Amino acid sequence: MTAPGAQYGLNDAQLQQIIEATNQSLSQMRQLNNQVQMQASSLGQANQSDSGRMLVDKFGVWAGDFSRIENELNQLNQRVMDVRNASLQAAQQAQDSASGANL
Repeated sequence: MTAPGAQYGLNDAQLQQIIEATNQSLSQMRQLNNQVQMQASSLGQANQSDSGRMLVDKFGVWAGDFSRIENELNQLNQRVMDVRNASLQAAQQAQDSASGANL
């Protein structure tokens, strides 16, 4: 149980920090993925052997995994944004009620 006057959960600044850090990480991941994809293309063209095809297959696995992780991080970030928006809205409604603004 939260002590009277103590904060429960994350505050707006913490939620915003999570959103920004996730966006920054996604951007860095996309840059890395672009580099990997360029290497995959080059290796696939340069190595037309069984080992080259195996490498291309592994890069295909990478691409699938990357896409799944990117999607899940985007979904998670959206949930954090939704929580933040709900929190801000609840705070505004509480303030309006306390001030009598919505009477």
